[in-house]
Amino acid sequence: MAAVAGDQPLLPARPGDDVRWVPAGGLVDAVGGLPRPAGVAAGWVASEAGEVRAIRRLLLGELGVDRAQLHAAAYWKRGSSFDDLDAQNARRYAEAIAAGHDVTDPAVLEELAFS
Repeated sequence: MAAVAGDQPLLPARPGDDVRWVPAGGLVDAVGGLPRPAGVAAGWVASEAGEVRAIRRLLLGELGVDRAQLHAAAYWKRGSSFDDLDAQNARRYAEAIAAGHDVTDPAVLEELAFS
């Protein structure tokens, strides 16, 4: 699913892909409306932090995507500048290191991304 219709020409059509274009702000509802897939499913999510959290929960819960088959990344947070985000991220990483967490561990990095 993608939210920006102007990006349609950038995404090549491939056999077997199911691409659905949804309006901005409608991504969480669109994912929530998907049927539970049969067999093994994978997810790749990149969006605003609040949307990523909600979609990640849907994929891992209702849609049954295995955590190992999911990549979710928040690229921005509504209402925050990049300077704000950089400062918040630096603080979270410093706190994780001070608490003895291995910030090279993918599970730790995933938790830090969604704090």
